Amino acid sequence: NGPDSPTQIKSAQWAAKHSNVQTLHCEKESLPAALNLGIQKADTEFIARMDADDLSHPDRLALQLQYLQSHPHLAGCGCGAAFISIDPAKSHLVTPPLTAEQARWKLLISNTFVHGSMTLRLDALHQVGGYNEAFSRAQDYDLWLKLAVLGLGGIPDILYTYNMPSSSNSSTLDAQQAAVSAQILRNAWHKLPSREPTELQSILTRLLQDDLSARSDLESIMERDGPSRETIQAWMWSCSLHPIPRTNQSIREVRLKEANKDFKSQGIDQIWLWGAGDFARYILNAGLIDAEIMGIVDDNRVGATLAGKNISDPATLPQNAHVLIASDLYEDQIWQRSASLRARGVNIHRPPDVA
Repeated sequence: NGPDSPTQIKSAQWAAKHSNVQTLHCEKESLPAALNLGIQKADTEFIARMDADDLSHPDRLALQLQYLQSHPHLAGCGCGAAFISIDPAKSHLVTPPLTAEQARWKLLISNTFVHGSMTLRLDALHQVGGYNEAFSRAQDYDLWLKLAVLGLGGIPDILYTYNMPSSSNSSTLDAQQAAVSAQILRNAWHKLPSREPTELQSILTRLLQDDLSARSDLESIMERDGPSRETIQAWMWSCSLHPIPRTNQSIREVRLKEANKDFKSQGIDQIWLWGAGDFARYILNAGLIDAEIMGIVDDNRVGATLAGKNISDPATLPQNAHVLIASDLYEDQIWQRSASLRARGVNIHRPPDVA
């Protein structure tokens, strides 16, 4: 990718010292051209990449290969990533869609896979033509949308560390990347089929009645049937009606630490999680809860799995069980939903509020 002389010298030293290291030199300073050169020269079943100033967990590649070998229908997978900044308030965790069905619609909203965290099948890369070299930025986003047709999944474990530049603002794209991402989104939306599910009228009615669980039902429909113009439009409209608050990782961390103190003071060493979304994935990976997590319940994800744990119906929770609500967006709704379970002796805990 147009390396300077010290980089060329160092890479040549590595290649001379290690027989399994091969260096390739791109004739122009172009990330997509350099990536395509690597794809062209690769002769393995799988290909992985990372940025030079980032870190991969020692088990990252082994776990991703194991995942892809057990999911032969997928073109590739990402993993959870920790974004680290010199400003602690900007540090946060990112988890990818866990299934191909989730990825197909979530990628129509934003780039949900961290570029350096991906492991991909080489034949799938060849099948979609690799990276688009016309895109100087966001070329990974364009590639994910092409590969999502074949199938992309993810591992929730935090196996990658992205070191954010000191000038980076995690919530804002620079002008060039924003322009390219906008073009990619427009193209993807234009290709969506027009298809209205029979349940849409009921879902819209429920959303107008402030039933936020209807949005989860809409997501389930997109995962079942694939996204359409009507369902994506309805999902975006639901976010206008009921905005999804930006996740504040520092507040999440403080709330969980306070919940952990409460569990310890009460001698609670086993808990269940109610909710199978991003907050639950955060809890499973952050290591802030010392109690053993017995399982996960979620009205809208029964029968699925999260981080290897089966998701059950809340009605199956045993009497005297201790349950932590693991949802930012639906916390109030889950509390209301849990009234009948609390009446029969199930202990429902909300993470303590913080100032």
